Amino acid sequence: MFKTTLLFFALLSICPVQATEMYKYSSTIEKERPQLSEETKKRIAVYLQNPTEENKAALRRQTEINYDKVVEHKKAKLEELK
Repeated sequence: MFKTTLLFFALLSICPVQATEMYKYSSTIEKERPQLSEETKKRIAVYLQNPTEENKAALRRQTEINYDKVVEHKKAKLEELK
């Protein structure tokens, strides 16, 4: 699961245009694609260079922080649409 999430973020940062083009005509899917923070990019690089449990845990914590921010944004957006 963690490697899949890591791969998803890596691919998303490489090809954001194609991902947003998929939902070009959708009125219900958010088209926003948040960029990876510098801290997240750093954690990914460190983990890829040295895939220890400690580095994996640090990257997971950073990913959870990012996820929490996305959830908060979605909640705010939902309230705005009500």
